[in-house]
Amino acid sequence: DSSGDAVTEGTATWKVAGSVVATNVALSGENEFDITDYITVGTQKVNLTIVDDAGSLVSKNWTVQKIDVRLESTFNDKLTHPINTVSFTYTPYGAISKDVHFVLDGKEIGVVNTASSGIPMAYEIPAQEHGAHLLEVYMTAEINNNTIESNRITKDIIWYDSTSTIPVIGTVYQNFTARQYDSTNIEYTVYDPTTET
Repeated sequence: DSSGDAVTEGTATWKVAGSVVATNVALSGENEFDITDYITVGTQKVNLTIVDDAGSLVSKNWTVQKIDVRLESTFNDKLTHPINTVSFTYTPYGAISKDVHFVLDGKEIGVVNTASSGIPMAYEIPAQEHGAHLLEVYMTAEINNNTIESNRITKDIIWYDSTSTIPVIGTVYQNFTARQYDSTNIEYTVYDPTTET
């Protein structure tokens, strides 16, 4: 404190846009507090005050910006497709420049740069051979010289060759963790050229 005495803890008060959103105990040394859930999308002023038992007070102020960077898609991977290009529909969110990555069967097939937010878009996936092919889509962006990454959308797309009689099974459940005695639902799609059912 100002008199040179060691202070082991204090009461921290967090304000966003002038309103108190949380209080916690700040111990001597490094402390962390995640304020993400208390701020809305956009730019806000954040204030932190710490008071010790003797009433000594210190205050810090920041201007922070919260950006909603995420992907959504209504693409239905339960449908089957002839050997032709497939239009993958998706909606990017986040009012910043971002790269949308398309990874098919573990190999990146394209990157689309966009600053659009909330506007539905489409990406043409080249025709693939008879079978199920796993598509993974995600976004990256640079913020304050840091690369951030969005959520990932995974779809297992079934292409079929009308001359083939080989059945195809598609599922996005490629890797998952199961505990002993727990049950896990695995959603899958089956395409069998020899039967309508």
